[in-house]
Amino acid sequence: MPKYEYQIIHQLANRVEHLTRQLNSAVRDGWDPVSMTGDEHVYVLLRRPYQEESASAQSGQAAPPAE
Repeated sequence: MPKYEYQIIHQLANRVEHLTRQLNSAVRDGWDPVSMTGDEHVYVLLRRPYQEESASAQSGQAAPPAE
């Protein structure tokens, strides 16, 4: 079964242009939007196949893979 790493983008709903830029940048980096929720605050759940080197570079340490 493939393993994924996850990321959440949070943005105020009235900042749609900024959220769009964040999403486009994340997609270019290999992230896929999985779900979105919110009213005044928007939360977008992203995932991509787990890559040990990207997880350690992003957080400073290796994150455990999700199944």
